[in-house]
Amino acid sequence: MQYSENRAIVDPWFIQPRGFARRRILSIFAISLLTILTTGISVSMLRSGDPTAVSASKYVILFGISMALALALALRPQSGPFFKRPVRIAKEGEQSLLIVPGSKLYFWLPQAMYLCFAMIFLLASYGFATSEEGVHWPLFIIFAALGSVLVIPLVLAATGELRPEKLVLSADSIVHHGWSSQTTLYWADVNRLHASFNLQPLQRLLNIVGLSSAQWIHRYNRPFYKVSDNPSRPWNKNKMSHPGWIVVECPRLAVDSITLYRFLDFYVANPELRAELGTMSSVERWHSFDNAH
Repeated sequence: MQYSENRAIVDPWFIQPRGFARRRILSIFAISLLTILTTGISVSMLRSGDPTAVSASKYVILFGISMALALALALRPQSGPFFKRPVRIAKEGEQSLLIVPGSKLYFWLPQAMYLCFAMIFLLASYGFATSEEGVHWPLFIIFAALGSVLVIPLVLAATGELRPEKLVLSADSIVHHGWSSQTTLYWADVNRLHASFNLQPLQRLLNIVGLSSAQWIHRYNRPFYKVSDNPSRPWNKNKMSHPGWIVVECPRLAVDSITLYRFLDFYVANPELRAELGTMSSVERWHSFDNAH
């Protein structure tokens, strides 16, 4: 099958689900409003001169920072061109690979939000433990437990168990390194690409669809626990993959989603050229698609 330059000229996400744009606008507006309100409230509390209000203002400030981070996360897909990173070539033994990098900003923004909420609960637990009216043990235990749970993703990110996303392409396979899992699909088993939308959160998805008989390898990073012989994680950070598919949440990659679609579509259509993946020819081909729009 010969590749046609007309296959991927149109944005594959051009047709959006009904209400998608409206929901995005409303969510950004709501988060912006919360950010402004918490900023105003925290300033008012700090200026009040009331010791209780001043002491409580730290919780409002931390919540306001978390809302500002959420706003930055919501705006990240629109700011893609300013945070793009180049694809690169890497070596793994004798094999050459092409690395499509992940967005470090999109990865660390949620971790910073977790830190804000963890601090809110841990500071509250400390307040209940040192209250002049006596220790409130039930509230101390509840807030300390909540704060400790929210610290887990931060520890996992610091130790590398959670890490920014990336796609690793070789002549034989596509390996998707998600935030908390890894999925491998061989090129010979790829059937088609399918562009779709995730409504929670609002973002573009690129589905690399395998054949029904595809050799599909999916595993979670440790640590995890098992339920009915299936590994699961309460802090799983990836959208559940359909068996035989690789599901890419586009904002998590530091590249243009249309360029990625066109690039992968080219190699789906031209299996005889997959041997160039991991060479400068594949990098030059990427740039040709990236500069085409």
